[in-house]
Amino acid sequence: MSEIKALVEAVAKMKLDDVRTAWRERFGEPPPLRSTDLMRRALADRLQLEGSSHPLDKRLAQLAARHRTGSKPTVVAHSFKTGSLLQREWQGERHQVEVVDGGYVWKGQSYKSLSAIARDITGARWNGPRFFGLREG
Repeated sequence: MSEIKALVEAVAKMKLDDVRTAWRERFGEPPPLRSTDLMRRALADRLQLEGSSHPLDKRLAQLAARHRTGSKPTVVAHSFKTGSLLQREWQGERHQVEVVDGGYVWKGQSYKSLSAIARDITGARWNGPRFFGLREG
């Protein structure tokens, strides 16, 4: 596997703070984006365009070596007990979601997913668990 390909694969597994740090170390400027996915893509793109000759590349290569090719990531599913409450403040307003059998209740309305609630709160498509702070990102 080429060195650049290994670096790109390492970037794909990095957490947001690690991607931001890598960006600052590599390019000497603050990262231009806030989304983990977009930051990973931008960093991987710039690594591929510029080639490999930076001290950070060694660290990324070591990170890549720790991950076995072909191993599948573990998906963590969140399950909450009925009656649990999830809270999030959005634009100065506190939103509280109750976990019920088969879904969630927000402002007296039933929902099948947290993503649908997050979309109604923000007016934009969100990953529900991420919006409510249950997933990294």
